Amino acid sequence: MKILFFGIYEIGIKTLEELLLLPTVEVIAVITKHDSVYQSDSVIELAQKHNLLWFQAKSLNCEYVINTFKQLDFDLIVVAGFHLKIPHKIIKLAKIAAVNIHDSLLPDYRGPNASKWCIINGESKAGVTIHYLTDKLDDGEIIAQREILISETDTSKTLFSKVSLTSAKLLADTIQFFQEEGYFPFIEKRSKGSYYSYPTYDETIIKWREYDALKISRLVRGLNPSPGACLEYKGNCYRVLEVEILNCDSQNKPGTIVSISNKYIEVSTLTYDIRIIGVVKRINQDYSVNQFVIDSAIEVSSCFSI
Repeated sequence: MKILFFGIYEIGIKTLEELLLLPTVEVIAVITKHDSVYQSDSVIELAQKHNLLWFQAKSLNCEYVINTFKQLDFDLIVVAGFHLKIPHKIIKLAKIAAVNIHDSLLPDYRGPNASKWCIINGESKAGVTIHYLTDKLDDGEIIAQREILISETDTSKTLFSKVSLTSAKLLADTIQFFQEEGYFPFIEKRSKGSYYSYPTYDETIIKWREYDALKISRLVRGLNPSPGACLEYKGNCYRVLEVEILNCDSQNKPGTIVSISNKYIEVSTLTYDIRIIGVVKRINQDYSVNQFVIDSAIEVSSCFSI
């Protein structure tokens, strides 16, 4: 089976690695995007290591790109976390099908940030879905699914790593099923589902007067490492990356600073006090709680107002 592969980030790397292990599969080309300076691994490097034809795509909606793909001979299109919508003109070039890997149990959590929202919303499980590509986002018929348990310490980064590994294995199993049976399986959708987009700035803000300790913890874990939960103070937004819920009922107004050290800040909430352990001014910046205390000039009994 010849595959045209679209993929980015960890899910793209893990899926491509798994495809390259299948003896009956040939990856004829890899389409990805420009690497970020913050990436530790690269789809491009993996493609180069295996001497694969690869492209960096800024747009797929041009005749040059479409005509290039027309010159390639492939049976299946596989999309793993790709950042661009695949045009119908490209989808229909696949002899067998075009499939997408999505990081949720569709039809729930359609959209680009399912792993983040599953944690923020307090779900006990996430999952992976392989479905047919259509003109509508995450809307094609479901081929295969696999559940993933969410632990109480998972962040969006650790959960996405679980998703990436599970996605790769599920795709390999699905391809092997097709090669043995001659068709892809089918799973009926349970409901109309839900859609979540990128978190807005307002959705990242820690709202001390509205959120209890558990909700704040979920917000922080769900937005770690990016964009980070926003701690607003004196007109500035600091990004909180780690908190700990203390076994101590809050006795003060939500948002009140109870204790300060050079390693943490303890703050009251609607339920329990929490300890802020990780905070930065900007994502991927070398920063510390102690620097935050100095920069913001906060004191015990100060209050985060929102």
